[in-house]
Amino acid sequence: MNGCGSPNNRSAAATAPALDRVRQMICSLHGHDLLLHFEHDRLSLRCAACAWESPGWTIEGRQVSPSPDEDSS
Repeated sequence: MNGCGSPNNRSAAATAPALDRVRQMICSLHGHDLLLHFEHDRLSLRCAACAWESPGWTIEGRQVSPSPDEDSS
């Protein structure tokens, strides 16, 4: 073997960018399919089809206090 990988791996690697472009074109025609994407300290929107991601929001840790209805007495 010459170290270039199998023909199947090369053809898959060559078609991946083309498929990404097709997904982006579809999104440009009908809009992104947005889903919420959560990370440890960040929230963003990510497209399920083309993986576009919004700048998002930083989530700061806040302590939640019980509401008055949840009296522990």
